[in-house]
Amino acid sequence: MALLFLKNISLFKNLSFDDLLALDSALCKRSFLQHEVIKKPGTRLQEMYLIYRGRVQMSKAGTPRIFTEGECLGEVALFEDLPVEAGLTAESDCVILELSRNQFHRLAMRSPEVMFELCKILAAQAREAALQKWGAQ
Repeated sequence: MALLFLKNISLFKNLSFDDLLALDSALCKRSFLQHEVIKKPGTRLQEMYLIYRGRVQMSKAGTPRIFTEGECLGEVALFEDLPVEAGLTAESDCVILELSRNQFHRLAMRSPEVMFELCKILAAQAREAALQKWGAQ
């Protein structure tokens, strides 16, 4: 599908060629038209999304955030089965690569580097959230 694209995503940059091939075969490619709803608030998210083409808007409490090509969202869903608080909508026509929780677990067993890189990303997100919270006080 898109080996060079995957290699340029920080989560997967340290994977071997064989692991990238395994990841590539585990991904599901989905296309959405502009303004199409990808995920409604309150529904369960059991996959991580990689923006392959286009732009995706995440809206939470009226505050939108735009994700663009090469960005990941939904990483926490690979570990927890919780309803999403934010809705996801295609801001433009877009293509998303979807990695299910089950496929991620298989990949992590095969290549622990994926788990390590994901932990680094989640730690950075937690640090950023804490700084925003402390800055708001």
